[in-house]
Amino acid sequence: RYFTMVWAIIRENWILPTELLKGKNLRATVVLRVSDNGKILKTWFEKRSGDAVFDQSVKKAIDAVKSLPPIPKGLGPGPVEIGVNFKPEGL
Repeated sequence: RYFTMVWAIIRENWILPTELLKGKNLRATVVLRVSDNGKILKTWFEKRSGDAVFDQSVKKAIDAVKSLPPIPKGLGPGPVEIGVNFKPEGL
């Protein structure tokens, strides 16, 4: 459930140019390091898509989110690292 909430929060901020919505098999993965209280401590691309416009839209979406819900106790003590996969059909 926590990962679904994280994706929903990020997706609200992801604005992908319409020309990238069709016909391209773009994928990017970003890792978020999140503290116990949900603050995003660090982000980095684990895998870039190879398309600068797509990758920039991903970065803007991540940068727009300053914090997330607190980490559930079941995930262990923080900080935790969460991988988020971006693909146009995910919108």
